[in-house]
Amino acid sequence: MLANKNMNAICAFFCLMVLYSIGVNIKLQDFADDLIFSHALDYMSLHDYMSQRYVEWSGRLTLDALMVGTINHHNAWKIGIPVCVAVLCLSITRIIKGSFDLKTATLAMIIFLLIPASVLDNGAWWVTGFYNYLLPVTAMACSFSVLAKQEKVGMIEGFAAILCLSISCFNEQTSIFTMVVAVTLLAFAGHTRRWFSYLYLAFAAAFSSLLFFAPGNYLRFNKETWRWMPGFENESLVTKLTLGYDRIHQAIVMHDGLPFAILCILSLSLVAKHAEKSKSKYLAIFFLSAHLILIAFSKLGVIHFNGSFYNEDFLNPQKWISYSRYVSYLFTMMVILSVTYAMAVAAGKKSNFAFPALIFVISFSTIVMIGFSPTVYASGMRVLFLWNVIIASICLWIYSIHHEQKPLSNHLILSAMAAYLIMK
Repeated sequence: MLANKNMNAICAFFCLMVLYSIGVNIKLQDFADDLIFSHALDYMSLHDYMSQRYVEWSGRLTLDALMVGTINHHNAWKIGIPVCVAVLCLSITRIIKGSFDLKTATLAMIIFLLIPASVLDNGAWWVTGFYNYLLPVTAMACSFSVLAKQEKVGMIEGFAAILCLSISCFNEQTSIFTMVVAVTLLAFAGHTRRWFSYLYLAFAAAFSSLLFFAPGNYLRFNKETWRWMPGFENESLVTKLTLGYDRIHQAIVMHDGLPFAILCILSLSLVAKHAEKSKSKYLAIFFLSAHLILIAFSKLGVIHFNGSFYNEDFLNPQKWISYSRYVSYLFTMMVILSVTYAMAVAAGKKSNFAFPALIFVISFSTIVMIGFSPTVYASGMRVLFLWNVIIASICLWIYSIHHEQKPLSNHLILSAMAAYLIMK
């Protein structure tokens, strides 16, 4: 009991120090979007700005309003960013374990901080990125923690979950993910079939409609097409799917993509424990092991992927005609299928693996859909933020199912990962 209290105290101190460090190091940039939005209300009211923006550019009503309304109040985002990180980790913990747990939340925070630096810089630490990515992802996780709970949903937390939807459903990726996961929960999780869940889905659909049917979306699409990819509207479905898959490929082969590497390690353990001897099992082991070796060699600088194979750079005309690029696509697709196979065979033995497997499959929609936008590459690394949060959550989910009864193992892994993070 005393050791458990000591561990909780260490976890609390570690988390507070991490959150404090995040808050004091965030700065508003004096160029690009941060500069533009900090001066958005210089010559017009918030109401006029939002009306014009909805008609001429974007349906992100609540996100844009919060951003231009508070971006010049530095404490709003200096406090808001670390608070969102804490709430996100606590919400993920509640979704996975059904209750708040400090040690699990600490592990969630460590895995979150292992997300590639370029993705965190774009989606969380950049002030504009915080409003458009970290904030809606946090709101989505918070609302899911209420929707997925086993017990009856109280009026206050139900209202809070709906309020969170008014933020999360005004980002395209989190909106689609929310809708698909909510429908999946209603279809497969009997305990969620209650009046609150249908109300939740109705509000999610209403907010998403306001987002996707904004008049400004059409105008923005035309302007962005002219600016980034002239002729994009005439590209074939195959081309757009290829562009979307290229971003998935990038997310998987990033040399510092540690959450996905951790997921591959966990998948190997699932295959070893639950899969029967078969060709599928050995193929999964081969592709997962090969991927981990390639990523490790890349991170250590033993191999430099300067060509098309396992190169995380964007697709370009030279790579488009390179056979090795498509071999790389095939290889990463086999890695994805191997992870899916690992969770599927585990779900066949233990039903609590089923939902992480479904979430993993659904998560691809958050990136494939990017291929249908002319800003598929102009959006940079921030569009991979939700994917990485989902992968980090699945890692924690699998680990919690596998090792929740091993306190010594938990403490050692917590300590080792915290030490790595500090050295990093």
